[in-house]
Amino acid sequence: MISMILPDTLHHVFDLNSGIVLVALLKESDCEYLSQISVLESIAKQYQNNVNVFIAEENQLDFFFNTLSTKEYPLSQGTPQFIVFYQGIESTRFIGNAEEIDLINMISTIHSPY
Repeated sequence: MISMILPDTLHHVFDLNSGIVLVALLKESDCEYLSQISVLESIAKQYQNNVNVFIAEENQLDFFFNTLSTKEYPLSQGTPQFIVFYQGIESTRFIGNAEEIDLINMISTIHSPY
């Protein structure tokens, strides 16, 4: 299941989900939006007991892009972003339209007992 994440719930997500969290930053106006949602749904189903999948509320993307941007990865609103956190700490990110294998590879880099 994909859950919506809002600015005021961002830190609670990490508090409640000490395992793997995948956060997607997507714009509904992106022509690939539906295919990206399909990829996320597949990941959520495949890893339903091990990975918590969230999509950022589109009206709050400015907040997420500012909050989750780093010097190494300055985020731009025009590009889809997928960020994996483990125990509340960013583990890896993917910038651009993702295929299922891209997200599986991201999740696989985390050394956790899933």
